[in-house]
Amino acid sequence: MITMNLFEKDFAKLSLINNEISSSVSVEKYDQQAKKYHKEGLLLKAKPLYEKALEIRKSIFGEGHNETADAYSKLGHLYFSEKDLKNASLFYRKALHIRIEVLGEYHLETASSYHDLAYFYASEGEFETAQILLISALNIRKKLLSRKSLDLAESYTHLGMCYYHLFKYQKSYENLLKALKIKKSVLHVEDENVLILEENLNEVKKHISQNSKESFFDKLKNYFYNSSK
Repeated sequence: MITMNLFEKDFAKLSLINNEISSSVSVEKYDQQAKKYHKEGLLLKAKPLYEKALEIRKSIFGEGHNETADAYSKLGHLYFSEKDLKNASLFYRKALHIRIEVLGEYHLETASSYHDLAYFYASEGEFETAQILLISALNIRKKLLSRKSLDLAESYTHLGMCYYHLFKYQKSYENLLKALKIKKSVLHVEDENVLILEENLNEVKKHISQNSKESFFDKLKNYFYNSSK
């Protein structure tokens, strides 16, 4: 029977550690190059690099690890860019499931996964489902982030726009206003993000005003109708 001496065991451990470090460096390289291609719109070049990074992460960390969840999330973004919504949903769900299991409900990475999945549902016009997921993301960020966090502002913005598409204009206005206050406290008042948010708020205001007028005229019609009886 062949046995390993202490030196051989130490050498085997060192080799394993070196292999993991080498693999981690390779993952970073794959991710960086894939991200570059993704930004440039070269999705066919980015995809095999993201897939290779996922393969390496799974071999090092296993399925149930946040590093693997991160790889799933990045591939989800790629599929979303390709308009392959079936696979985008699948990979976003995998990332969310792992993060809830590994990191717990109240973690910023979990909030990001809720947000990604919500964005997918919103793109499909399923705003009721998106609203639930966005509220989950917002509650986590409210608990863990500063009141002046731009990520918190992002949650208020997207929830506000979701309410807009659900015709819940008052709730839309309230959330967009919270987002605007945060952005104005962090960014320059002439920043593009601030200006766009102000435009969106003005648009929501018009709907609120219109609804108020319609409500007033409905009450007036009912009054005259009942008075004529």
